[in-house]
Amino acid sequence: MKHNNAIAIITANLLRSKLGKKLNIYVPAENDEFVLIAYLKKYITVEQILDVDCDILAERDILLVYSPDGYISRGMQVEIDHARNINKLILQFDAVTNGTAKMIGELIDIIKARNDGI
Repeated sequence: MKHNNAIAIITANLLRSKLGKKLNIYVPAENDEFVLIAYLKKYITVEQILDVDCDILAERDILLVYSPDGYISRGMQVEIDHARNINKLILQFDAVTNGTAKMIGELIDIIKARNDGI
């Protein structure tokens, strides 16, 4: 899990470095350590975690989803469904390859063009 979280965070930081403040990205993995400890200590439930995730997502421009081998957990699916319901961009990838880098580059170009037109 730590490895997967690191990949998602690195990808988000790449996008942020190229776009600056033009894109507010939500990467649930960035808060995973706190959430996991609070959950294990029974301070919060899965439902409460997902409710907060959806609140945070509502304030962001895009949801970044790293799903190795196409695996989507129940919690990830809740986040994806919520993003769709509130018309947020979703960047989902299952491997870090040249194709992923190209897709991220194209996304950066699209967002830059969209923001330049505003």
